[in-house]
Amino acid sequence: MTSELSAGTAAQLPFTSLPVWARPAPDDPQRATTTGPTVTGTSYVLVGVGDAAHDAQDRRVPALPARASISRIRAEDAADAAERLQQALATATVGVRVLIAGPVGACLKVRAAAVAAGLEDDEISVDVVGSGPIDVFCSHCRTVTTADAGMDDLVDCAGCGRELLVYYHVSRRKGAFLGFMADAESIPNPTTPTSQELPV
Repeated sequence: MTSELSAGTAAQLPFTSLPVWARPAPDDPQRATTTGPTVTGTSYVLVGVGDAAHDAQDRRVPALPARASISRIRAEDAADAAERLQQALATATVGVRVLIAGPVGACLKVRAAAVAAGLEDDEISVDVVGSGPIDVFCSHCRTVTTADAGMDDLVDCAGCGRELLVYYHVSRRKGAFLGFMADAESIPNPTTPTSQELPV
């Protein structure tokens, strides 16, 4: 994700739906509060997306309770990781904790799968490791576009072709950033009749 944010975006980050761990500022002191594993569970599912994430997960294991059941999901992409996590959680019991590691976009998608399975935020821990694409939900045609981008970047929508501004709002359900037409206020809408075309 880009670290060059507009002043307006940077000022709004504390009030957005973007999780602290997904914010681009690595020196944010709040960011560290979500990276440590919760050790209150009876079983743990470690989900890593990409090689760097697998190494990060290996470093977390010694901090987990000795008697806890630990299962691992090692995936190369977020879609595979999310699907395998849903399968693992279908048979999980009370006390399961999910520890996710990977690029921001992958972590958001995997967290969405965990939330869909009924987990709460305090049952999910995230480590952002490496870089990768994010999903951007188009507010105009509802298509999700995957792109190597970050907040305040422009992305061409794969559905309607509009140039979308990647906004600082994230859907917990989809794991995608919101995107809207960057110059929507300056370009006339071709479907809106002009004053000369309006009926009298």
